[in-house]
Amino acid sequence: MLPLLSRGKLVGRVDAKAHRKQGVFELKSLHIEPGVRLSARLAGDLRCAD
Repeated sequence: MLPLLSRGKLVGRVDAKAHRKQGVFELKSLHIEPGVRLSARLAGDLRCAD
């Protein structure tokens, strides 16, 4: 599982797989850390992530 950071804080973890030949990055699962509030700001940060 890879850490998921937002604004320098650990907010979750993702299980991901890169399908390099197809140019696809698959998120198999997303786990939000306990106590992290799912807000519009966090969703926006994750949507804009590189």
